[in-house]
Amino acid sequence: MPKWLTRTNTSSWLAIISLSLLLPGIVFALDSDKQEKTYLYADQAEINKQTGIGVYTGNVKVDRGTTHVTGDKIITHSSKDNKITRIIIHAGKHQRAHFESKTNLNKPPLIAEADLIKYFPQKHYALLIGNAKARQGNDSIDGPYLKYDTEGEVLTAMNKPGKKGQAGRTTIIIEPDDIKSK
Repeated sequence: MPKWLTRTNTSSWLAIISLSLLLPGIVFALDSDKQEKTYLYADQAEINKQTGIGVYTGNVKVDRGTTHVTGDKIITHSSKDNKITRIIIHAGKHQRAHFESKTNLNKPPLIAEADLIKYFPQKHYALLIGNAKARQGNDSIDGPYLKYDTEGEVLTAMNKPGKKGQAGRTTIIIEPDDIKSK
């Protein structure tokens, strides 16, 4: 029996099954984006080479090719060899943490929003925490907490880790293929 079927949370395994239809690459953009320059805009920036931490505040926007990230505050953590190990995107009072990217030329952009987004590129996963929502075209999934394994392409939707109960259930909407192809 596959490991994910042993989960007791029905919404978790439904989210995992829907992954192949809904979110083929939450954090990976088009390959051509890797060749693009990165533009970062913020009201204030503090980059500490000693600690490897960058803090960008005030209407922060990051653009690279078809990928766009916005938040009130973005914090980056880098390793000693200058590789980003963690990116934390904070929502503001009037805006949510936002990630948008074109994952495939033949599909609409993938849009993810939450109160907080944490991305761990070297560990290949992303967390959308608090009022999390991801959509591509008319397909969507929302819930209080989404975790996406970018390498294994496994999406887990749940209440806050360690919490059980009905509050904050996950909702998945998948448009039929015949409507998508019109």
